[in-house]
Amino acid sequence: MNFINKILFRLNSEITLKRIKCLIGYIESEKQAFYIQDDEDTLEKIADLVMDEEPNAPILSLDEVKQLELKTMVIARFEDEPFRGIITQSNESDENLDIHFVDYGNTSSCPKNSLKRCSKQLSSYPYQAKHCHLYGVSSNEIDNALKYLSDNTNPDNTLEISIINENDQIYNVLVYINNQCINEKFGYDPNSITNNDQSSTTEPTTVKEEQQANEEVPSTNEISLDTSEVIKLETESMYKSKD
Repeated sequence: MNFINKILFRLNSEITLKRIKCLIGYIESEKQAFYIQDDEDTLEKIADLVMDEEPNAPILSLDEVKQLELKTMVIARFEDEPFRGIITQSNESDENLDIHFVDYGNTSSCPKNSLKRCSKQLSSYPYQAKHCHLYGVSSNEIDNALKYLSDNTNPDNTLEISIINENDQIYNVLVYINNQCINEKFGYDPNSITNNDQSSTTEPTTVKEEQQANEEVPSTNEISLDTSEVIKLETESMYKSKD
């Protein structure tokens, strides 16, 4: 890697490896995955809307349920509490169908005669559960790492993630608990990240950031100027060190 590429790679790393405060919505140990929530304000707003809407929302008839397509948003109950969910599997001969609770990440079998219609307003909010995998942790350590994550997920601990890359809305991440990277604790090498690993991580990572990005995208000239200034400073520093 030449000098300029090293600088650009370092800049890319500094931009993309920012930390995002989050909560754990659900840990799916069997699939070695977990779901995080990184927009607590929107999550609370959705929960309030569900609680307001659910008591008066019409229950879907069995004929209506049969006509629903997969990924249709409904209000369903989990442990006797209402949440937003999408239909992931349906069998006409079965009394239940699988509902994925999009704001938490878990999936549960729900009776077909218990589902309620979800309003357009409530359906319009993005899913709040982000599907994640631990980046750089070997297969023989992943179960231990997820157990450690589960054991240390509590309100007293500060949880953050850094997104390494994303593919089809599945995020490979570093997880920090109280400023300690648990990926490193279970075998991840920080020097193993390559430019290809980070190829898709410069995009906004939260709902709020996506909204801000539309308003605050810097011009090409501004980006070029910032990069040029850094390269200039790095070059001057290199020659000074030689002297």
